[in-house]
Amino acid sequence: MRSVEMLVLVLLSGCSFAAAAQPGSDLAGAQALIGRIYTAYVHDDVPDLDGLYTPKLRRSIRRQSDGDLGLGYDPLCSCQDTGDFTYRIASLVERKGGAAAQVDFDNFGEHHSVTLLLVRRGGRWFVGDIIEDGASLLKGE
Repeated sequence: MRSVEMLVLVLLSGCSFAAAAQPGSDLAGAQALIGRIYTAYVHDDVPDLDGLYTPKLRRSIRRQSDGDLGLGYDPLCSCQDTGDFTYRIASLVERKGGAAAQVDFDNFGEHHSVTLLLVRRGGRWFVGDIIEDGASLLKGE
C-alpha cells in the first residue's frame, strides 16, 4: 500500500502519524506494522503477536516471563488493559537494518511513550526491541 493510502487509512481510524515515509525508503512498511499494532488497541482489541517479534526478542520475553502469567503486562502499550486509547508516531527514522519509531499513546487518560526498534528481514518488518524509560525489553533491563 502506498504511504499516502496508509496515512489516509490511519487518519480515518482516529490516529495520526507525525512522520511520513521518505521517497525511496520502505518506512511505509514500518508505518504499516506500527498501525497494525496500535490500531488494534484503539478498537479495544489486542494485536496479533504471531510473527510480530524477532526470534531474539521472543526468546528474551520468554526468559523474563513468569510461567503462565507472561510478563504481567503488554510491553507494546505498557498496560494490562486498554480504554480510550489513542496513539501517534512521534518519529520514525531509518537506521541500519531497520528503523526506530517513537510511539506516543494515551491509555485511560495516562500518557506513555515507547521506542520500537524495527528490523527488516526478507522484505518484512518485525519488532526487534521495545524501549520504555530507557529500559530495553530485549536486554531485560
